[in-house]
Amino acid sequence: DQLDRMAKIGMIASIFIGHVWFWGDIHVKNFGEKRGNHISPARDALDRGVKVNFHQDTPVTKPDMLHSVWCAVNRLSRGGNIIGEDQRISAYEALKAVTIDAAYEYFEEHEKGSIEEGKRADLVILDRNPLAVPAMELKNIKVLETIKDEYRTGDPDEVVEFTDPVTIKEGLYPKTSIVNIAALEEKLKENESEEQTYTVQKGDAPTVIAQKFDM
Repeated sequence: DQLDRMAKIGMIASIFIGHVWFWGDIHVKNFGEKRGNHISPARDALDRGVKVNFHQDTPVTKPDMLHSVWCAVNRLSRGGNIIGEDQRISAYEALKAVTIDAAYEYFEEHEKGSIEEGKRADLVILDRNPLAVPAMELKNIKVLETIKDEYRTGDPDEVVEFTDPVTIKEGLYPKTSIVNIAALEEKLKENESEEQTYTVQKGDAPTVIAQKFDM
């Protein structure tokens, strides 16, 4: 009945879908089959037109969105039991819950959450297509790279080209920089001050300015 009321007022359901995996068996034991199998009812919410997104209550569980997608699609518990098979959703629906519908909750759907012209470059590159792999493989998909605006993360030993000085952030670097990122981050760790600049070069590469700061 709460979902029906939520639908009427346009309320968003932010669901801790990981409950299914981590504590699904406990919920069934404590609340019985009917209530226990109805935890995190993503299918019922979507069928009522309620927008859904997923969260992990970090540090309760790790902020692993692909694991959340896997949980929503499979609804498997750590004990190997299916918790509420009728509440399973598709991989596409689960991906929307961690992208465009998550952005919607923050009033940011017009600038992020989907790859469209004019939106911010806020996305990940995966090693496999989550819409094509077997459902049980979803949690094993690897994030090859994260792109955040003009910055990207990837192989820490990667060397890419750059022509102008730039500020390098720990764990993030411009896609046009030239520097051994692992070596740079090691230099950043050597200095305990909150802010310090370094000059880093690789061979005949142009100079890169790096600035240490708190993430």
